[in-house]
Amino acid sequence: CLEGAVAPSKCPKGTYRDQPGASSPNDCFLCKGGHYCESRGLIEPTGPCSPGFYCPAGLDQTVPTPSDFICEP
Repeated sequence: CLEGAVAPSKCPKGTYRDQPGASSPNDCFLCKGGHYCESRGLIEPTGPCSPGFYCPAGLDQTVPTPSDFICEP
């Protein structure tokens, strides 16, 4: 926390931070493409997208792949 901080805050959903020293939500990393970050305060992504879903960077949940599309890594 910065000098004078009242309380710490967690990184928002869709982000993570694997190092101490953040001073704002802008210091959090967007969740990596192909992964999702479903809760606040993560130190790593929640996990990879499951088959039949896709995950653009910065998402907090998986997205179902429409039936008329294919997914390529």
